[in-house]
Amino acid sequence: MSNSKDVLKKIFREKMKDHFGQPMVRVYYGSHVCSEEIAVFYDEDTYIACLPALEKQAKERRWEFVWESMVDDDVLIEELSDSILARRETVLTEKWGDD
Repeated sequence: MSNSKDVLKKIFREKMKDHFGQPMVRVYYGSHVCSEEIAVFYDEDTYIACLPALEKQAKERRWEFVWESMVDDDVLIEELSDSILARRETVLTEKWGDD
């Protein structure tokens, strides 16, 4: 990673830490064969409130169960910063070329 990307990533991480305080919840519909991510919640309370509707929808779509994965702030911030920086790189390349 180039030095400018490192600096941008560090700035982004510091700014994002102000906006997150709880782990993120990723929700999946699953079976004993496979699973599919279907929702992301940025706090557990909202996830718990939505869980009955998610379970109903899973049943309607013939999934066997609903499961979740907790992601801590550091992982979330890392994923978001990588995604945003990758998009930035794509936009710059599209606009100015591959220099």
